[in-house]
Amino acid sequence: VFEICHPDHAGRILEASEERLVSSLMPCRIAVYEDAEGKTFVSRMNSGLMGKMFGGLIADVMADASRESEEISKVILE
Repeated sequence: VFEICHPDHAGRILEASEERLVSSLMPCRIAVYEDAEGKTFVSRMNSGLMGKMFGGLIADVMADASRESEEISKVILE
């Protein structure tokens, strides 16, 4: 399990008292695992979609974090 967190994104969430309720979702995690048959999987939360449920600043920050996570994942998977 890899944990990635951009301090600027975390700061935007943590500086506003109302948005701190999603702090348990930080940092973003990417899990890589192998099943019993030897097939490799990459698992990650769709934080962009999750952020849409909250709206506002949380949606904006989680969309940014999701884009960056996907860019990192793409590099790892290639």
